[in-house]
Amino acid sequence: MTDQVAVLPQEMAVIGAGSYGTVIAELAESCGYRVALFLDDDLAKHGTHLDGVPVLGPIEAALGSLPPSLAVSVAIGDNDTRLLWLKRAKNRGHQVPALVSPQALVSESATVEEGAYLHPGCHVWTQARVGFGSILSPQASVAHHTVLGAGCFVSMGANVGASIRVGESAFFGIGSVTSTGVQTVAGHSLIGAGAVIIRDTQPHGVYVGSPGRCIKVNSA
Repeated sequence: MTDQVAVLPQEMAVIGAGSYGTVIAELAESCGYRVALFLDDDLAKHGTHLDGVPVLGPIEAALGSLPPSLAVSVAIGDNDTRLLWLKRAKNRGHQVPALVSPQALVSESATVEEGAYLHPGCHVWTQARVGFGSILSPQASVAHHTVLGAGCFVSMGANVGASIRVGESAFFGIGSVTSTGVQTVAGHSLIGAGAVIIRDTQPHGVYVGSPGRCIKVNSA
């Protein structure tokens, strides 16, 4: 009989000590990590605890003091800001692992890049790709051969059809549908809740309604 060696979970720091921080912490723990720290720029949170875990800041200074052995995740909904901190953490030598819930349904032929977060009940089909730092909320789906660029956010119940190329930092609102037949969702497109997209979108465009129409173009 051989001795059993206990394997301790790798520790992780979560950037963002808001309510979404607790969501990412729960996801990380379901993937075998132990959340040791939260980092935040809100001065009022420094020295406090979130779900029993200490909060340090500001982020830049706290991140610089962490040992590279500590993995880092980023619990920030804003796509560009999330990408910024993931890249900074990676450049400092930290692992920024993908966190895939055991309850997510991911095809064996799909690709999930670093820093992507797949929540329970999401579905990633055959040969789809989820880009660096992208987020799939519960019940979100990405159909076969679709490629999500870096930093996308697919909200709860949103469906992205097949063989679509999605640019960096696109946002899909709750319950939206981007139909198969669309070729490109441009970078920084914002698809409103419940919208139905049947044509390609333009960069930074905001789309609402069924069929989806562009109501404005945000500044780059």
